[in-house]
Amino acid sequence: MKLFILIILSIFLATFVNSQQGVYPDSGVYVSLNSNFLGTFGNQLTQNVQNQINSYAVANVNGNDGKISYSVTNIRQSVQLGDFFYQQTGANTYNIGWNSVTFTISTDYQGCYKIGGIKKLSVCEKGNVNIDSQATLSLSVSMTIDFTQSTPTITCTSTTLNVPANGINYSVHCTSRVCDKTHDITNEIASKFVPSVESGMTTAINNNVGNYLSLFPSLRDLNMEYNGNEFYLESTGSIVESSESSGLTPTMIMALNGGIVVKNSAGQFIYPTQSPSGLPNQQAVENFQTDIAVTLTPYLIESLADAMFESGLPMTITPSEVPLESPVHLNTSDPFFNQTAPGLNAKYPNSDINVEIVAPIQQTSVSINSTGILMNINSIPVNFIVNDETVFQIIFSFSAELTPALSQSGNSISVSGTLDKLVSYVSVGSTIVGDIDVSGFTDLIQLAQGLIKVPTISIQNPLTTYSLSSLSLTNNDQFIQILGNLSPISTTKINLNK
Repeated sequence: MKLFILIILSIFLATFVNSQQGVYPDSGVYVSLNSNFLGTFGNQLTQNVQNQINSYAVANVNGNDGKISYSVTNIRQSVQLGDFFYQQTGANTYNIGWNSVTFTISTDYQGCYKIGGIKKLSVCEKGNVNIDSQATLSLSVSMTIDFTQSTPTITCTSTTLNVPANGINYSVHCTSRVCDKTHDITNEIASKFVPSVESGMTTAINNNVGNYLSLFPSLRDLNMEYNGNEFYLESTGSIVESSESSGLTPTMIMALNGGIVVKNSAGQFIYPTQSPSGLPNQQAVENFQTDIAVTLTPYLIESLADAMFESGLPMTITPSEVPLESPVHLNTSDPFFNQTAPGLNAKYPNSDINVEIVAPIQQTSVSINSTGILMNINSIPVNFIVNDETVFQIIFSFSAELTPALSQSGNSISVSGTLDKLVSYVSVGSTIVGDIDVSGFTDLIQLAQGLIKVPTISIQNPLTTYSLSSLSLTNNDQFIQILGNLSPISTTKINLNK
């Protein structure tokens, strides 16, 4: 019975399904695994599990129920598994297992029991037990997996060993001179074998789910820092079975929230204020020829931009922080300010200026098309302060065009971008020094365009036993898609001693 308990435990090392067929939550990132890849993976996993089970040394069993003492020794097993499957059964629920299970279990036994009123006289009988399938059985485990919240939960609700009529043969052969209990032993095994397998597997899986909760982190480290802040990808979500599912291993899509979360220097986590966008194209996440597809929506980029603003703003630039070679210096007598704010130096002659940059009043908006990423950053207030007084305020808005780029280092994927075009829109928010010529600020932004760097997002491949290859990136209507293939790094070994 322990053999069947052990079958299922290894599945969670690399496979997880939490699906609601064809119904996709709004998300920033969709990770799809192709049906063909999952079928190949299932075959490899099946062979691995089968080999491990058949080579596993099952310990002897000894016991005493008060009337009969028994020992079961020299346990031998041969199990054949086939037709690995998974199946969505509802929101957050699924079945996994094998449609083809056959087995033979052989063991030696000895049972001793007291006879009559002579308490010290025991009769022992020895023999062997054979349990073997007479037809093809199936094994199915019902699971609930929920990682829609920050704390994931995994529960095995039931295990079913489907046995047709007369599908298992129980044979007990006594080799002793006295064989009084052979019939009773046979009936006892026949009545308890299947229920024991089912309840034992359910209990064992629930006792081990803690080993697999790490497959569902609510936050994934992006290996990016800025101003002492760390950045994470919010990874709550669900796995959705393809709406066009067919066969034993349909395409699976992991829909992740995909927002960028900031951990500030005080250890506080700051979550996006936006909401994830809808699935841009269902066919794109379901129908592809490579092993894996990663689909990115505008929400991911919008929340990244706002996370950068959250991390860096507000900030104040003082005159001492401006390099000597800068074309503009923060003093009211500087030629730049004489041109853009003619009344400034007259009111505050030869005075230092502090520049306070405030977070945008509006959220960043992003659209994606075949040419790249279009980003609108709206209403960034910039206060020009002299003697602790805001003398004027400029409102900056930007329209940026970027081309995304993909790179790979080992088993890590990085997505960055090139700033192709930056258009600034400048207006006066307030002034106490008269007219402001905003064209000078527009020219200044153009000078600074070449200094702007697009942040890079890097994340480790969560399938640690597989390497990525043949990566490509395409821009589409409201989504970016990364396609690639997966190759096993090494054969995963199943530890049956857990």
